[in-house]
Amino acid sequence: MRCVTACEEGTFESMPGICSSCFSSCKSCDRFGSRACLSCPPDRLHLKSVGSCVLAPCPDRTFMISQTECDYCAPHCKKCSDKTVASCTECLDTAFLHLDTNICHPFCLQGYILRDGTKICEPCHHSCVDCSNTNYDACVICKENSTLKDYVITVNGSNVTKTIC
Repeated sequence: MRCVTACEEGTFESMPGICSSCFSSCKSCDRFGSRACLSCPPDRLHLKSVGSCVLAPCPDRTFMISQTECDYCAPHCKKCSDKTVASCTECLDTAFLHLDTNICHPFCLQGYILRDGTKICEPCHHSCVDCSNTNYDACVICKENSTLKDYVITVNGSNVTKTIC
């Protein structure tokens, strides 16, 4: 530490006239702490929300917002294309991807059904508010002005009852 009128790159003013070193991964940092990076060396990306520098590519749960910066995805997203909630391309292991909206949620919301063997929620049939967990067009609750109706179809020589709105 030494007394100066302005701190050099890689240092910050820790006390009036005294410069201290930034965290080693920072190119520059703010006066609130040596780990709060404002910019990063050319071999690193700036993780904007937390003010740290990371090696490329942007880590899980973040996305690239410029050639030099990453930012966090929405909650429950492992990978995303931007910060909006509806930009998830992959969910954390504890969440399910709602295919038509690109939103990750800890469970399939009402109006969705879990695709067998996946962590993907597909929307129920357009006439349903909610459907059974076995078939997207097996309505459990209908949209307004509709009622449930059973009908029988033949599948591979067997009669199958379906409930639609």
